[in-house]
Amino acid sequence: PLESLVLRHLHEHPGSSPSSVAREAGLTTSNMSAALRSLVAKGLVQRCADPGDGRSLRLFPTACADENFARVSAEWTAMLAPLIAARQELAGAVRVLRELDRGLSGSPEAEVDRDASATQRGDDV
Repeated sequence: PLESLVLRHLHEHPGSSPSSVAREAGLTTSNMSAALRSLVAKGLVQRCADPGDGRSLRLFPTACADENFARVSAEWTAMLAPLIAARQELAGAVRVLRELDRGLSGSPEAEVDRDASATQRGDDV
C-alpha cells in the first residue's frame, strides 16, 4: 500500500522531489526512503538529478510503472463500468472520488474545492 501511494503520487506529479512526495502523501522520511529504495530496486521509479540544483533529486515513474498503472486502471474501469448506468453518472462519481482523494490527502486544493462545492449547493461555508 505504501509503495502504491508513492507511485500514484508520482504518476500524477512526475518530477516531484522525495520530500514533497513524503509531505503530500503524509509519510515519514524513513517510510518514504524505504518505499523509494524498494521502488527503484523493482525498476518502477527513476531518480534524476534536478537540473536546477544538482544536489536535489527528482522522481519519475518508469515505463514499467506507467504500464502497470494503465493495466490497473483498465481493470478497475472494466469492473466498475457495468455498475454505472450512464456516462453522466460516471463523471459525477469520478468528481466526488477526486474530491475525497484531495480531502484525505490534505492538499490545499481540497479546501478550495470543498468551499466551491458547498457554494454551488448553497451550503454555508
